[in-house]
Amino acid sequence: MKQVHSYGLELKGKASLRLGEWTLWMDANWTHTKAINKSEPVSSEDKSTGKQLVYIPEYSSALMTQVSWKDFFFIYKYNYYSQRYTTSSNEMYTKRDQLGAYYMNDVSLEKRFKWKQTGVSVKFSVYNLFNEEYISVLSRPMPRRNYGFTVSINPRWGHKSN
Repeated sequence: MKQVHSYGLELKGKASLRLGEWTLWMDANWTHTKAINKSEPVSSEDKSTGKQLVYIPEYSSALMTQVSWKDFFFIYKYNYYSQRYTTSSNEMYTKRDQLGAYYMNDVSLEKRFKWKQTGVSVKFSVYNLFNEEYISVLSRPMPRRNYGFTVSINPRWGHKSN
């Protein structure tokens, strides 16, 4: 493949609301992506010209919502990916020729601390909250519900501690 015409539309939005010590923050986006093979066919059987590239979803969206109170944060992330083709011709001969759309939901709870000139955060996350079965690439197993625990240390050299 020598030539690809990639174009699309992306919509983004952000909003926040502060009520006393509480803050609600939202970030959302929606994307329509066309990634079309514009190359000349390499043979008479090549049906890929004018078709969407493999594994590129035509539609995707994401929403991140964060609710914070003092130094505690609750974060919810939602992602959607439309169906994707696994053949360059975009034809459906078997179930493996197209990957179905899927939704992903993650949640996290985070606590942030200040210690001298260092910021520290501790976060517990649940990924794939609803234990969805999904495929993003053929023959590559994707995790069901899984968990993460993160400790972040952010030195703030040159800043005075409060």
